[in-house]
Amino acid sequence: MTKADKVEGPESFERWKAIVNGEDRDHKLRLGHYVTMQRRNNEDSTYAENLSNEIAFFQNNSMWSTFAQTMPSVVGTVELRRKLSTELTGHIQKR
Repeated sequence: MTKADKVEGPESFERWKAIVNGEDRDHKLRLGHYVTMQRRNNEDSTYAENLSNEIAFFQNNSMWSTFAQTMPSVVGTVELRRKLSTELTGHIQKR
């Protein structure tokens, strides 16, 4: 999920959480999931500024902060990059 900041209100959040927790039979995440927030404060912001903004969002947003504390390994761009790097390395080593 790349737009955590677009989930507004407890009802949307609970629906999203049901999908992530595997409780929604219609939406299965067979390959897992990661949650990121890509909103930019301005179009000239740097990667570091965007990353800082994302971290602050998951720490300070009342709905997302508990989720981020409960499942920190799937929250944020840094964790997604770590997973993708590991997967890519594994594929390269197989060749």
